[in-house]
Amino acid sequence: MATIEVRLLFSVEMQVEDRAELIGAIAQGTRSIGYVSGRFEGPGIKGTIKACDWFLTRSDGIGEADVRGTMQTDDGALIYMRYNGLLDFRGTAGATPTSGTTEVRTAVRFETGAPRYQELNCVQAIGIGEIGFDTGTIRYNIYAL
Repeated sequence: MATIEVRLLFSVEMQVEDRAELIGAIAQGTRSIGYVSGRFEGPGIKGTIKACDWFLTRSDGIGEADVRGTMQTDDGALIYMRYNGLLDFRGTAGATPTSGTTEVRTAVRFETGAPRYQELNCVQAIGIGEIGFDTGTIRYNIYAL
């Protein structure tokens, strides 16, 4: 049987900002747009990140993250990062929890024109993390497959 080898690209910690926009009930569930910002750091890379999440809370209790953002490295490079993934809210009180933590798993891709980080354009990555609803903190480890 095959195994999966991964390599840590970086860890990221983001804070949910207070300016969410509730789109409301749509055919697939409830759509909202949230904003996050924070820092990332890993072997040979670190900097800040700002992102936006077109989040969908489905009627079956599953949340769908659809995040796009800009990473700015401490040496001035810009990297576009996008990821999507699922959160399981089933068994929690309410459609979206307001306390506790929820695990999240994502598929991550990058785009950059910065020569130093060109390798990221060829990477399929995964994010393994959690969202702390009490603090509005999102933490991920991002791994290259």
